[in-house]
Amino acid sequence: MLLDNETLRKVQLKELEILLEVKRICEKHQIRFQLYGGTLLGAIRHKGFIPWDDDIDITMLREDYERFLTVAPGEIADGYYVESARSNPDYVYSFCKVKANGTAYIERCTAHLDLHPGIWIDIFPLDNIPEIDYEVLDRRDLRIRRWQTAVDYNAGIITLNKLTSVLYFKLLSIFNRHKLMHKKECVMQEANSSNGKYVVDYYSLYGYRKAIFPMATYTDLIDVEFEGHMFPVVRDYHGVLTQTFGDYMQLPPVEKRISEHGIIHCEV
Repeated sequence: MLLDNETLRKVQLKELEILLEVKRICEKHQIRFQLYGGTLLGAIRHKGFIPWDDDIDITMLREDYERFLTVAPGEIADGYYVESARSNPDYVYSFCKVKANGTAYIERCTAHLDLHPGIWIDIFPLDNIPEIDYEVLDRRDLRIRRWQTAVDYNAGIITLNKLTSVLYFKLLSIFNRHKLMHKKECVMQEANSSNGKYVVDYYSLYGYRKAIFPMATYTDLIDVEFEGHMFPVVRDYHGVLTQTFGDYMQLPPVEKRISEHGIIHCEV
């Protein structure tokens, strides 16, 4: 379903409420986070949401992300819920979402799963790597994608047609979904104990190669305006946005100014 402008704006403002609650928790517990992806782009280009965007993305270094998952469930205000694979066995992502109770924003691909239905923001972890070795990273990325395919197949999100693929992923499905998620996250984090000179988002929609940056990029932060509030972003936002989007100040064609979440039900 396509949201009318009024409903989309209501969704955005509810997400802003969630973001402010996450910011409160992070500031209280000295957890670093920064605006990320399309939300970072919106902050720099529009000083708020990209007008047609319907979600908020933030990111945290892995150590901050793990601390957030530890403290946030007991700290978060009434009316919000932290959902991850640790809190819900039906959850299928290796990043967490913070959701608003009493709302609904349901994607077609996961509508059959027992997930919290609420409007959300996404929080992505950044993992360490000691160096940029694409041969090693490509192999790791393939392993991560295989485990995610196994999770998606197990959850009924995707079907497979090739006999060899079906047999392979049926074999993997002897593991329950929690174990599949755990194995995937172990691969994502397997280099974290090394001397991490770089960070990477293996979950990037733009491919992990566009999401590799020096560690210092994500520890050197400044505040910028987003929807009338100040939030942290990387100081080198120009470098990050250019690597991710190219000429990020150029608006996309009109026909591409839409959400890609496949929402089938919305209640604000």
